[in-house]
Amino acid sequence: ILLAQQLLEDTDETVDVVAERAGFGNAATLRHHFRAWRATTPQAYRRTFRETRPGRESQPGLESLAGREALATRPAGA
Repeated sequence: ILLAQQLLEDTDETVDVVAERAGFGNAATLRHHFRAWRATTPQAYRRTFRETRPGRESQPGLESLAGREALATRPAGA
């Protein structure tokens, strides 16, 4: 999920390409797992992330990476 999040944040690749590169095989499988862990879809995550970080061309700071790692260890709603 972390790799998919990073790709959604940092690239303009389609959800299908992100799914393939992150090891999910296809967009449907990525959406299933992404929704279970993040309680949102990959496209909605990308829109929200880009709205909150207009300077996305810069590398994410350690703080945001640490926050993503912390979120990755627990299912949505936990």
